[in-house]
Amino acid sequence: MTKIPVYLKTDLTYRVVVYNLLMMPNIVRKKSKPGIFSFTVENDPVFTGVLIQVTSKGKLNIYIPEDAPEDEIVEKTLKLVSVANQAPIKILQRKRANAQKLEQHPMPGLNMEITQRIVGHPHVKRQLPRVGFNMYNPNDYPIRVKVELRTILGGRNLGLVQGTKGYYSGETEINLNPMGKPPLIKGLINGNFTIQKECACSTEELTIEIRATIIDQDNREHQPLPESWTYMREKNAWFYEPRTFTNGT
Repeated sequence: MTKIPVYLKTDLTYRVVVYNLLMMPNIVRKKSKPGIFSFTVENDPVFTGVLIQVTSKGKLNIYIPEDAPEDEIVEKTLKLVSVANQAPIKILQRKRANAQKLEQHPMPGLNMEITQRIVGHPHVKRQLPRVGFNMYNPNDYPIRVKVELRTILGGRNLGLVQGTKGYYSGETEINLNPMGKPPLIKGLINGNFTIQKECACSTEELTIEIRATIIDQDNREHQPLPESWTYMREKNAWFYEPRTFTNGT
């Protein structure tokens, strides 16, 4: 259910309002943060699905279901909070969020890394043409990811990294559960692939470009901007480059 926030800046007294709201039998306290008191109102059908927040900065945030009577809900909320405030409250500013913007879905996070290091073996490194790949899901929900890795040598696009399972050519969806917290980090750890032998023998600049498609829990696809990693031959290591090197073909 889409909820439209209405933000009211007022002159309410936070501590007084919160104290008196807690004394009211029809007020149900919800999970709150410091300086923000969240609640719902029971036994009044007008407040069905409505979440209200009072902040220590004197703000009233009212989250109203899209098809609910907004003006009536705001009016009754002001009356309720005025009673808790033990004095009428004055509206200093009123804002309403854009419903169209609320329909936009934020892109899930995704952490990716090209590396020669081997997790769990700090003194061992891969050697070209073998390359390592780590990928983690920093969100608190599972996602699926399709990854395309392209090799660029001396400015020439050598194409997608190939393999029998299609993990790095965008053919196979990779399941990623939330990464969790150290020391039990989960994800695609110590993934590895082989690039063309000429990349290992050449002295030309070697870059791998990553393009990913993230699929969220509602099967919506998100395409973050491409990332690239360039190889340092003298160190057998990679550094991150925040740019693209190909047009994705």
